[in-house]
Formats: sequence, C-alpha cells, structure tokens
Amino acid sequence: MKAKLAQLWKECALAGMPEFTVVAESIEANFMHSLRRITAQDMAYVMDARGDRAIRWFSNSLPAWASPLGPQLRLLLKMLRDVVAGEFRAPWKTMAAITLALLDIGNPMNYLPDSLPGIGHIDDALVVALCVSVVRKDLQRYATAKNIDLADYGF
Repeated sequence: MKAKLAQLWKECALAGMPEFTVVAESIEANFMHSLRRITAQDMAYVMDARGDRAIRWFSNSLPAWASPLGPQLRLLLKMLRDVVAGEFRAPWKTMAAITLALLDIGNPMNYLPDSLPGIGHIDDALVVALCVSVVRKDLQRYATAKNIDLADYGF
C-alpha cells in the first residue's frame, strides 16, 4: 500500500503538482504533532459505533487503488478495542496513532476533500500509512498473539 501511495504521489508531483510534496510533509508533521494531543475521550469516541460507521463510510467511497485501507482500519480498530479491554498491551503512542487515523478518516474535509475524484483519498492513505509505521511493531505482536495473518488485511 505504501509503495502504491508513493508511486501515486510521485506521479502527481511529476505532473506539475509539486504542492503534493508540501501537503505530504504537512500531513506528516501534523500527524506526529497531533499524537501528543489525543485524549482518552477521543479514543472512546472512535471505539464506539462511530469508528465502525466511519470505516464503513470511508470503505464505500474508496477508489480501487486504496481498497486495502478499509480492512486495515478495521484491524487497527479491533486492536485498539482489545488494548482498552485489557486483552493486549500496547503503549499509549500506539493507541493514540490508531485513534488519530480513525478520527482523520471520519473527517471528509481533511487536507484533500474526499469528494475530489481520483485524489481525494491520497491524504487519508498517507495518514493510514503513517499510523501503520508508528504501530508496526505492536501490530506485528498483536497479529502473532491473535493468530492473525497480516497479509489477509493487505499489509
């Protein structure tokens, strides 16, 4: 997924849209800064039915190239719920990154509005990729503990 996103970003930049690089850098900086501002209330907000509804809405609006994002987000939400339920241990930063990604995909008017044909989900894909890069080790531990094949989720 990350390779597809990088290729798409490169194609946009080569097509005379260098602002995509600026947007990507801004998204990454904002994501890393926002990790420190996530609260338990934010986490509770995405763990109830709102998280499931956001993923369902998001998944139904994805272009084909981004289709793995839906299952990946479902797995991340399941992991978050298991951490909160005490069924798996993970650091706060992991929980915050998952919460932040779910909050972002639930917002159709983020960096690039989701309604923009072809490019509206590029920023969402980048946020999911950033989240996965932050939680990768814990996600691998989670998959091992729960006997989950990450390939089944497009990882």
